[in-house]
Amino acid sequence: MKDYIPKKVVKNLYIYRYLFHPLVVTKIYIRNNLPQIALLSALSALLQSSGNYIPVIGLFMSAFSTFPVMIASLISKRGIIYTYIISTLLLLILQPSEFFTFPFTTGLLGVSFGLGLILLKKRAWIISVSSITLIFGIMILLLLFKFPILGPIQITSFFDYAILLGCSFIYCWIFFDLGNILLRKIVNHLVTS
Repeated sequence: MKDYIPKKVVKNLYIYRYLFHPLVVTKIYIRNNLPQIALLSALSALLQSSGNYIPVIGLFMSAFSTFPVMIASLISKRGIIYTYIISTLLLLILQPSEFFTFPFTTGLLGVSFGLGLILLKKRAWIISVSSITLIFGIMILLLLFKFPILGPIQITSFFDYAILLGCSFIYCWIFFDLGNILLRKIVNHLVTS
């Protein structure tokens, strides 16, 4: 006779596996990885600056500048940092208005996703740490530099910070899962070809 496991327990096990099962990242060994890092940096800088060049669609495309920095995690830890720094310097040349937003928001999010894949390896921890780093980046822009990253919205109370933390957690969760799907497709394509 088979052991009976209630559906509620199976559902809870699935959620547990989804959040805390270690993620496997397949490393790509490239002898000279500088061209790939330069290509990822240029792609990240172009995606970030597309919000100013393409009227409506560009605003949605600029959120995807996180992915090239995350893809650099397939190369190495240094590749993540190099991609982040080169993208920031390219944005200083291409679009100085985006120079303040990239290093503290989408670029920092890509770095935390990439390093989280290498070091933390569990989805729940990666998403939590990434949302906290995104909040710190937004707070640095808002409070230290007085840069209006949220537009006309004013953060005045603890409740506003809680809403911002919740929104950043959902944003990180969605973009991490999209990036994870993208990473798996890239690895499968590279392995099969």
